[in-house]
Amino acid sequence: MMRLKKQSKIKGILFALLLVVMNPAYAESGAGEYAVKAALLFKLNKFVTWPMQTGNSLVICVYGKNPFGQALKKLGKKSFKGGPATVLYLPKINSDLERCNILFIAQSAASHLRRVLLAVSHSSILTISDINQFADSGGMVELSTQGQRIRFRINLQAAKEAHIKLASPLLELSTIVSGRN
Repeated sequence: MMRLKKQSKIKGILFALLLVVMNPAYAESGAGEYAVKAALLFKLNKFVTWPMQTGNSLVICVYGKNPFGQALKKLGKKSFKGGPATVLYLPKINSDLERCNILFIAQSAASHLRRVLLAVSHSSILTISDINQFADSGGMVELSTQGQRIRFRINLQAAKEAHIKLASPLLELSTIVSGRN
């Protein structure tokens, strides 16, 4: 019974988030596409379970030219499960990756995609991007824009190989793809 209530609450939160994100009026209101995507980076963590998740901090890393402007900086002041949320901008793929829970790969880094995915292939880092065909290329969550709506394309196999569990409410509202790893 308790599990059912929790699932219902999670579905409600995700549904409310997606109503806002997928609402064309919201996109036109000046929030901007990348402000919405920045909010998604923080909100998606509620539907992700990492293996051996310790502590109550969240580290979101951005690789490539920052497309978010100040949006991530503003959201980075919020807390995650009572702990700090941190945003790191990675100029190159190095040992700083070990600190990341979420890695957003910017479109400017599309030519490095294969190398970046290989660098994180043996870790439990949730990879997210809006690069076209990202999920088909082995990334975990692709934010695809259709009209003025942001949709999720998820490579469930890539998430499973990283031992990352994605909540069923998120999966129900996503397109599941099978891409190479």
